[in-house]
Amino acid sequence: MHRIREVINVLNDFKTKREPNRSRKEYLDLLTQDLCNYYSYNEFLMNKLIDLFPLAEVERRKKI
Repeated sequence: MHRIREVINVLNDFKTKREPNRSRKEYLDLLTQDLCNYYSYNEFLMNKLIDLFPLAEVERRKKI
């Protein structure tokens, strides 16, 4: 769960917080994988949820 917060934090300010050799897609893939494990959802469903909701909402929902 800690890594989920870290990745969301980087994605929210990607230009200044990213690691120089990592793409946005790499961060999104990592986030998707972590969220799938956390919620026990499949990748297709998680990608749809990430597309539908802003990252701040995804982070808020996981705290419940």
